[in-house]
Amino acid sequence: MFPDQLISIMVALTPATKENGCLQVIKGSHKLGRVNHGFAGEQVGADMVMVNNALQTMELVYSELEAGDALVFHSNILHRSEANLSD
Repeated sequence: MFPDQLISIMVALTPATKENGCLQVIKGSHKLGRVNHGFAGEQVGADMVMVNNALQTMELVYSELEAGDALVFHSNILHRSEANLSD
């Protein structure tokens, strides 16, 4: 199976907000094709040169969800989340 034939699904068990680190996606980045990944510290992530280039022309979208909402997205879309800063 090729990566362009796959989807990912996120289901929010509790509300997902900017404050608690909701998923962020770079709108349209799936059209870039598969982006190489590697270690950045202790985590694996996308090539930051590609990410930063994508952010120059593509919109960063915060995927805020209510509990029970589902987000369906292309498996190649560049995505990330930040630390949960809520109480």
